[in-house]
Formats: sequence, C-alpha cells, structure tokens
Amino acid sequence: MAIIAALGAMLFCAPVYAADRSDFQGSLSSLESADASLTRVVREAAPRIKAAVAKKAARSADIGLSFDEDVPEATRRQMANDLAFVESIKGSGASPLLRKIFGAVDGPSYRRFFSSRVRSVGMSAPAPAEMLAAVDPEKAPGQMLLNRSYVDSEMPEIQRVAIMFHEARHLEDERDHWAHAVCPGVLTDLDGRRWDTNLGGKRGCDTTPIGGYGLSLVMLRNIERYCENCSGKAILDAGLFADTISTRIADDDARQALRDDFSTFSR
Repeated sequence: MAIIAALGAMLFCAPVYAADRSDFQGSLSSLESADASLTRVVREAAPRIKAAVAKKAARSADIGLSFDEDVPEATRRQMANDLAFVESIKGSGASPLLRKIFGAVDGPSYRRFFSSRVRSVGMSAPAPAEMLAAVDPEKAPGQMLLNRSYVDSEMPEIQRVAIMFHEARHLEDERDHWAHAVCPGVLTDLDGRRWDTNLGGKRGCDTTPIGGYGLSLVMLRNIERYCENCSGKAILDAGLFADTISTRIADDDARQALRDDFSTFSR
C-alpha cells in the first residue's frame, strides 16, 4: 500500500493543470481506475512477493537450511544468529575426542558437522518449555524441530548451541541414532558430585562418551578451554552447562574416557 500511496501522490499533481472542471473530473476518473488496477495487481502478486522475500531472507542469513512455513521469523533469526556465533569460534587447541568428532575447535569445522546432518527446520508439537529442540530421524531424516521456547527462553546462547548439536548427533544412523540409555537412580558429575534429579529409570542418559550428551560435553569443555575469541560470559556459560551435562554419562568406562580426554587440557 505504501507504493500505491506514493504513486497516487505523484499522479495527483497532473490535474492541477486541467483546463476546466470536466477535464479535471475526467482525469480524476482515469486516476481512480489506474489506482484500482494497481491495487489489484499488487494483491495478486502479494503471495509471490512474500515467498520471494522469505527466500531472500533465508539466503541472506547464509545458514544453508530450509525452513517450514510455520517457523516464525524470530525463530529463523535466532537460529541464524546462533549458527553465526558457532561459525565465528576460533580455538587454539583441541582434545583427542573433539578432534575425532569435529576435527578442530573452530567455526567452519562445527558448521560442516551441523550442516551435513541438519538440512531443514520445522516447529515441534507443544512440548515442555525446556525442550528447545528435537528430531525424529525415522520420520523426518535431516530435520530439526524447534519449540517456541527456543526464542522465548532466557537460555544462554552457548546452551542453545549445545542442544542443537546434541540433536544433530541423533540424526546420524549409527547406534540406532545414538539412542539414550536409562538413567540410574542417582546422577553424579565426572568429579563424583551428586545431583538431585527425577531422571531415575527414564531414558535420558548415555553409556558412550561420544553420544548426544558426550558430544555436547566435549564441545563445551573445549570451548571453555580453547576458545580465543569467546566472551567471558560465553566461556563461563560453557563450563556451567558442561557440569550439568556430565551427569548424563551413566557408564563408568565412558566417564573415564571423558576424564582422560579432558586431562589433556593441562598438557
């Protein structure tokens, strides 16, 4: 409508020079007809214009993903910003497990991992607010589903990133998509500290050091230790969330493998 108003303002300058009232009325009728035609053209083109704008926005974000139509613009922007943060990461070293999973502590390595597994984004069915992301590799290979809390929550950026990469791991075919194991009644972190949870008997833990939780844990600990351009807040948040995730490793051998991996930080 802004285009119509602007064109109308320019066209209405012409009748000022009409010779008499009849000429003026004729000019006015012609302008009204032209304005109606322009309105009809714009309305008919609106769906194509909207689709083109959305496509251009996705390209400008340069995140290599397609979005379902029901994904809000705010969610698309948030994901683009989070992945831009990931791609900006520069690290000075890497633990053996991180090299095995990603190759290096740097943005391009992380993005290649993510983009090779996640190709599209949709919105999930109503779910608990803390469930920011999910996947269904059997029904929708390559697709990540986001909850509306992905934007609405006050979760730190590094935590959202860790959750996205956790879910990306589940889109792989290995080990039944890296399915989770049943959690024990008591959860402890890698230092042996007990954590109070209600996860006992539920499938919310891993028995491998490089499953969904192990991958996120390794990624976070290496960012905490090696990221050269991360803010102090991002590094602190990485460490805090890593402490929480470490409680989900429910196998002694897997826990020891992670301890051995992180012991290389001091070398």
